Amino acid sequence: MHRYSQFRYQDINAAQRLFDADQSWLLVSAHTEIGASTGLKGGRLRNMDTTLKERARLLADTIAFARLPAHTIDRLAATAIEIVVNAGDTVFARGSPVTGMYIIVSGHLTLSMRSARGAEHVIELMHEGDTFGEAALLTRRPHLMTATAVSACTLLHIDRRVLIDNVEHDRDLALRMIAMLGDRLNRQTGALENLLFRRADGRLARFIVEQLKGTGQGPHQRLTLPVRKGLIASHLNMTQEHFSRTLHELTRQGLIAVDGVNVEVIDIERLREMAELPPVEMPVADAA
Repeated sequence: MHRYSQFRYQDINAAQRLFDADQSWLLVSAHTEIGASTGLKGGRLRNMDTTLKERARLLADTIAFARLPAHTIDRLAATAIEIVVNAGDTVFARGSPVTGMYIIVSGHLTLSMRSARGAEHVIELMHEGDTFGEAALLTRRPHLMTATAVSACTLLHIDRRVLIDNVEHDRDLALRMIAMLGDRLNRQTGALENLLFRRADGRLARFIVEQLKGTGQGPHQRLTLPVRKGLIASHLNMTQEHFSRTLHELTRQGLIAVDGVNVEVIDIERLREMAELPPVEMPVADAA
């Protein structure tokens, strides 16, 4: 293992003096900023633990970078740093300077805001394959939200200067970044619509339906709630008690069955109707 392959954030300043003489490492100053700006304790930076090929595969497997040319993926992977954080760690705080863009390799995070009175609202629930930090990166403004690990997470961090330089010279990457920001705006607009115009049961029904994406179709589908119920309640602008009552009401109506964090969807069409979503168009079988 490379002698600089792992170190804690609080050790970065000392480690940088060693790295300055080691030309195999890139962007050390940028990663010093990561530790300084977040105050993360217990997180680790890792570069040599994953090979360039492995980091390129991780990037290519995400929705954000899928189907980009191999040379683009390789350029980004060459300078990507792997970050390991523990549940409860803050990746970056609201108001902190932007150091780059993050890709979730594994685990769950929240993006949240806190009121002057200390009340927290979860804006987005993030999971494997999601990216975050790109909007603030391109506007060159401080982070508007706080990113917190809900579980142990592995992230890839791409330095702001590297990403901007590649965007300026790579049309495919520039178009992908525009598409990513468009998707983020569309999701957040949908979330705002959900909060403003739907009752609690409709908001929860929509959340459950959205969690089923990619799980296939069938009369009885199952899912595991991705994070604890209190975070989902905050995301849906409910108290935890209100969330539990609404979950019970959907169960009473025969739409779902709940066993701890496991949810069985019994009537997907009624859930979609409650969420004000169009019915799923089933494929028409070919005539014999």
